[in-house]
Amino acid sequence: MKTDSLLQQLVTRTNALPAAAGIRALLSYSGTPERSPVEKITLAFMTSENYTTHFNDENMECCRKMIIEVSMNCYAPKNMALIDVVSKVETVLDELYDSYAGEMKTYRLGKAKLDDDTKTLKIPCKLIFEYETCVAYSTESSVLRPYADFLCKTHVEDATMHLTSDEKSFVIMPFVTGRYTGTGEDTLEISLGESPKAIFVFEITNALISRAESGDNIYCNFAFRSSGGNSMGIYRTDDGFGVRRAEANGTVTFLNEALHTYAYIYLRK
Repeated sequence: MKTDSLLQQLVTRTNALPAAAGIRALLSYSGTPERSPVEKITLAFMTSENYTTHFNDENMECCRKMIIEVSMNCYAPKNMALIDVVSKVETVLDELYDSYAGEMKTYRLGKAKLDDDTKTLKIPCKLIFEYETCVAYSTESSVLRPYADFLCKTHVEDATMHLTSDEKSFVIMPFVTGRYTGTGEDTLEISLGESPKAIFVFEITNALISRAESGDNIYCNFAFRSSGGNSMGIYRTDDGFGVRRAEANGTVTFLNEALHTYAYIYLRK
């Protein structure tokens, strides 16, 4: 896989930055003091790549996040003050960061040292690029376009391998929470926009189990439903769930008391 495209883009873009006046950017630097003395700050871009893809519980490739790590070395004349070199380089990298409109996530400067090979002050640096979606559909990303075929050609056209937007949404957020206020009616249905795989409902500011002020009834202030079983007082609908008054063996479940507040958490399908 070719990496020259991204590196050359970094060099070209860096040299065009206003903050880079008096600084040169190039693809590599291996000169010696006799043949190629460093007379000004030089930024040499190299690459060290790290690709990260996400998988769901069925081992289907999500390709939700891609990370590219670029190595860069800064060389400066050894008679320059370190604080001046760092300040100039950070200003350049800040402008470079802004120019990538969110694709460049961060940079990290390493520890400066005197380089014996080039007789210069050398500061290593890492530039991190991160992209949050499948790059095969991200042709507007000039940074990641060269990598699209390599990362995605094995699955992007296969609907059994490539996650849909709904599936990616589940990977990112499998649980959803919410609240509702009781109406006092025997039955109440709540629309979620989808039928939950499992759901737990409970009354806020009340114990999960309480005793009636008069009589021997026990009040169960929660309910649970899943494909593996459920408690009484709750049922699933095509686009959410419903609660209803239920009573058995002296235990009452009613999650719709007027003006009482209830919370729920459910697992998406």
